Amino acid sequence: MPAQAWIVVIAAAASVSLALGARQTFGLFLLPLGTEHAIPAFAYGAAVALHNLLWGVGQPLAGALADKIGAGRVALGGAVIYAIGLILPAVWPSTTSLIIGIGVLTALGVAAAGSGTVLGAVARAVPENRQAMLWGLLPPAGPSARPR
Repeated sequence: MPAQAWIVVIAAAASVSLALGARQTFGLFLLPLGTEHAIPAFAYGAAVALHNLLWGVGQPLAGALADKIGAGRVALGGAVIYAIGLILPAVWPSTTSLIIGIGVLTALGVAAAGSGTVLGAVARAVPENRQAMLWGLLPPAGPSARPR
C-alpha cells in the first residue's frame, strides 16, 4: 500500500479519535460548572442534547462539503470550530456560552472532523482489497460508520 494511503489512514484515525474522544468527557464538567459557576444541570443537559442533534444534522452536510473542497480542509476547519467550542465555556462560564460552545460549536466541529468526513477519504485513498483491514485500525468509527 502506498505511503500516502497510510498518511490518510493515520490522519483519519487521529481525527476521529480526538473528535469523538473529547466529547466523551463532557459529563465530567457538570458538577464543577454547577458548583463553581451556578450553571444549572438542565442547561448543561440541554447543551449536550443540542450537541447530539446538531452533530447528526451536521454530518451529511460536512460530508457533502468534504466532497466539494476536500476532507482534509473540512476536518481541519472542524477541529478549529471544535476547539473554539471547548474553549468558550472555559473562559466565559455561563449558560449562554455552554449552549453556544458545547451545544453548537463542538457539534459542528465533531461533525466535520469525525468519522463521516474522514472515512470517505480513507475509502478513496486505500485499494478496495485492503479496506477491510483498515476499518479495524479505525475503531472509534466502528463498522457501522464505514462507507458502503
